[in-house]
Amino acid sequence: MAEARSPGDVAVASQEDLELLTELRAGDEKAFGRLIEAHHAAMVRLARTYVPTTAVAEEVVQDTWLAVLRRVGRFEGRSSPKTWIVRILVNQSMTRV
Repeated sequence: MAEARSPGDVAVASQEDLELLTELRAGDEKAFGRLIEAHHAAMVRLARTYVPTTAVAEEVVQDTWLAVLRRVGRFEGRSSPKTWIVRILVNQSMTRV
């Protein structure tokens, strides 16, 4: 996903990101699938840096995807969706540790 940059060089949601979020909020399973395809492998690798095993990392990522679905309605677009998802992942990982 491309990230738009504001004058302060802070990542914000691009038009493409906002469209994806609209689709997710409408329950579009294909949009969710695209999001998973784009980020799942990197999320497992990142989670693995926090937790002791790959199996636990996979569980953390699954928990993160569930949290994304539950919270997508509250996402305000002040960061890119990727940044928002990674923050959820890190919080889920830290909870497991």
